[in-house]
Amino acid sequence: GGGGRSGVSSVVVAYLPPGQPSEYKCSFRLSSSMTFKDLLNEACAYWGLVANEYIVCDLAGSKYFATNFVATAFGVGEIPKVRLTVKNNQNTDLPVGVVREQEKYAAGIPGSKGRNAAAGGSIEMTSLKGGLSEGGGMSNFDKTLPGIKAVLDLQRQGPNNDHIPRLKFRNFVAMFLLATLTLYSVFGRRSVAFAYWSTYTIQNTLTANGFYNVVLVSDIYTYLSSSSTDSISNALYATGSASLVDYSKLVGTTRIRQVRSATTTCAREITGVTCLPSAYDSSTRATDTIGTLSSSWDIWQDDGLSQSYTGELATYDGSGYLYDFPSTTTAATFLTTISTMQSESWITSQTQAVFLSFVLYNPSYDFFINSQLSFEIASSGVVIPRATVVPLNVNMFETSAETKYLALDVFRLLIVLYFMFGMIPFEIMYVRAQGRNALAYFLDFWGMVDVGIVVTFFMAFATRFLYLKKSSSTDIFASTTHVELNQEGTYFTQSFIVDSVLGLFTLLRLVKSLRLNRRMHILLLALERAASDIMSYMWIFVPVFMGFAFVACNTWGPSLEDFRDIGVSISSLLRMLMGEFDYVAMRRVNYPWTIAFFVLFYGTFLFLMINIFLAIVVDSYRVIRMQEGYDLAKYKWNFKKLLNWALVVNCRKRDAVPARRAAARGKETV
Repeated sequence: GGGGRSGVSSVVVAYLPPGQPSEYKCSFRLSSSMTFKDLLNEACAYWGLVANEYIVCDLAGSKYFATNFVATAFGVGEIPKVRLTVKNNQNTDLPVGVVREQEKYAAGIPGSKGRNAAAGGSIEMTSLKGGLSEGGGMSNFDKTLPGIKAVLDLQRQGPNNDHIPRLKFRNFVAMFLLATLTLYSVFGRRSVAFAYWSTYTIQNTLTANGFYNVVLVSDIYTYLSSSSTDSISNALYATGSASLVDYSKLVGTTRIRQVRSATTTCAREITGVTCLPSAYDSSTRATDTIGTLSSSWDIWQDDGLSQSYTGELATYDGSGYLYDFPSTTTAATFLTTISTMQSESWITSQTQAVFLSFVLYNPSYDFFINSQLSFEIASSGVVIPRATVVPLNVNMFETSAETKYLALDVFRLLIVLYFMFGMIPFEIMYVRAQGRNALAYFLDFWGMVDVGIVVTFFMAFATRFLYLKKSSSTDIFASTTHVELNQEGTYFTQSFIVDSVLGLFTLLRLVKSLRLNRRMHILLLALERAASDIMSYMWIFVPVFMGFAFVACNTWGPSLEDFRDIGVSISSLLRMLMGEFDYVAMRRVNYPWTIAFFVLFYGTFLFLMINIFLAIVVDSYRVIRMQEGYDLAKYKWNFKKLLNWALVVNCRKRDAVPARRAAARGKETV
């Protein structure tokens, strides 16, 4: 107790139930810190009412501010009596109290003193009501003073506390364990630093001898037949000169392969001219015998596409003309074989791509390193070189350390199963308690995160068990033929990427648990409120951005690599928004269109679209801030409340559905 400054220690609350002839009355003891909102909650709890459907009014029917203290609302000698009234359009417009001069000025009320009025300056509400009577009274207040009306409506809604029953301590612990174990599994299973240095060493060794200077078919011959110390022949077959094989073991044999397309009919019939198909596949590839090395050069058809490779121009399967260098190959015999192939013109105008592939094993880092040099040849004769180096483990369940991570995977599986059959059904039950369909949960951002956790875990789990357990490292070491690990390298890399995405989802789920902190809750509420407007905004942003991408592709695409197709053009425009572009090169291609494009593009996005996006987020935060209030001290939990939430509240099944939600629907609390 203690009472307030006016000496009031209790207040009488009157309530007239619908259809009843007389009022109910009850006296409530006051404390100096009790607000009218606290009184409303106690009175509604006493009579079994829903607090959001009622307001506290004076005997004349005017509403009190929810944040005002009850004990100081009554003068000396005034009877402390209030009435509990059902909300309607007439009694919720303006509360009992005052409107400050600054509010009058902002709302445009005649006679206001302006923005520099004293902080205590105000006018009585009765005077404001009188001023509005000529315009239709309080019913037209939203038209006369929409600014103040909007603020009062937000304050009347009060803070949003629906998230508290949904935040279960056991769920927080489960998500924390899943996030921790996922990150430990991702970074413990594969050292990113070791993988980087393995890739860096081999890639730089293979490309040191002018690899990226290969532009024409003749440059391919020059690169492969070089006998310099940094040549490909010395890197793979010369020991004792700090070459690759001094630090890593060459596993199996090296393979060189090319794919060819059969000629086809040209669009225009010109004598002595042949054309190639636009795409390479099983129906367009050539299979005729070439060269005098027919006894060694073979045609290997791979219709299963088990070792496919996606390049800049096309996707190639494992078929083609291939030659495996014997295990006894030296640097000299490698150069002799390349010279023989060159003399026979083994690369012709029908050649679509040439591949040189091999596998190394680094015992220090315990990585197989699948390496492939590719030379794609466009129909114009230009060569596109690419070096692909992928470190991997062909079997992730062989050593004792790998077995430890298998146990972690099983433990993570148990957590995900709890997530599937415990947490997600609870969230669906909560959504249904709000009167919404279960589908609304899966269409919500947090519902998509929950589904993403389940899907990404099983994708990574299945990939490791189904595809990275087939091969044996011992068998690969003993191989005397070519070892192809393209497919295994893809699965190995993708499993870690998917596992990392799982880590992202679990960390997002942990962010949701931080809503126990009021500031975090307000920030997330602001983002959630802005989401619908942002989605509408994207219906404007995407078509406009795509239109600029079409213009850019057709303006600079034929001359600049950064705009060679629509996909690359979209990427280049996104980088342009960050300030990354070659203006000089673009201007050289088309001067007038470059000037016009830059003015329109930056005027539209940098000054208009981006600022609209910021305005949406800022407005959402402003609205949520007014609704939630600025005094966060009363929401601060002490240790006792935190312990109660962790150990008591989470054990009560009825907390799954808030009492006020269930009562609003006319149902019994779960």
